[in-house]
Amino acid sequence: MAGKLLRAMGSPEAIFNASLTELESHRLPAAVAQVIHTRQPMSAAAKELAQTQAAGIRLLTWDEPEYPQRLREIYDPPPLLYVRGNIELLNRHPISIVGSRRPTRYGNQMAEKLARDLADRGLVIVSGLARGRRFLRPQRRAQLAYGRDDRRPGLRN
Repeated sequence: MAGKLLRAMGSPEAIFNASLTELESHRLPAAVAQVIHTRQPMSAAAKELAQTQAAGIRLLTWDEPEYPQRLREIYDPPPLLYVRGNIELLNRHPISIVGSRRPTRYGNQMAEKLARDLADRGLVIVSGLARGRRFLRPQRRAQLAYGRDDRRPGLRN
């Protein structure tokens, strides 16, 4: 929904400067439109931006050249990514390794071996930041999240 609204209105500033009627005309629920109209999210966004920068995380919008081209092509791409690691890797050939929330020791060992072998062959390992998948050096991986405060287990470690 955020991407659709951003495309329709052109910029975050236009969204926050819009009238309540205009926000509701974009099919936002009334409660959401009212919160946006109060501009309260602006102070929260400023605080999050400061925290994100302090953590060494870069915010990447979909209109920046580093934004992953393949991600731009999906039906509803996220307008903003939180990126940590080598940002230049985002437009190379990526692969994700998806596993269990509670992997066995053997599962972790095999995932690590597979990830290292793939990275040695030039593929980029992309992590959604779930628990247990931080086994590559930062220069060989890209970590992406749509929302820094995502509550998935292990995200903030």
